[in-house]
Amino acid sequence: MCHLLTAIPVPELGIVAFKPGINQLHHFSGRMIVMSAPDELSDAKAGRIAEQAVLNLVIDANPPASLMKIQKLKRWGNQKYLQWVKSRPCCLCQKPADDAHHLIGYGYGGIGVKAHDLFSIPLCRGHHSELHHDPKAWEVKYGSQLALLFGFLDESLGLGALS
Repeated sequence: MCHLLTAIPVPELGIVAFKPGINQLHHFSGRMIVMSAPDELSDAKAGRIAEQAVLNLVIDANPPASLMKIQKLKRWGNQKYLQWVKSRPCCLCQKPADDAHHLIGYGYGGIGVKAHDLFSIPLCRGHHSELHHDPKAWEVKYGSQLALLFGFLDESLGLGALS
């Protein structure tokens, strides 16, 4: 019998780690899931986390815009992805994220210009306001927006929101 996930109880920590079965590694990219240990483990079959990806990325190896002598970049916007970002907890405090913060600085954003929707992270209203009030002080206090963005993109890919 092929198991989707193998439970590895760790009683010393009161948790259970779930490791993908050998035939299922391609679904999980080698990640492990760690959660609080339930009162009882069973072999009951569980369903998928999501039926469809929030966003399917299509790769064009030779986009027409890349052939132009003077290339003009278009901003990538995706309302469905922004709804996904807003549905996640704040990257810093785990409270509900009211806002999808678009990366600022690092050559992205500016007056009247937003970074691509893909470059957004979930933040609660308080942390979002604090970031826009003083981005440099915010990054000293909480860390780089880029590090939070990479972590959130990894989570989004790992959970299947991006595929």
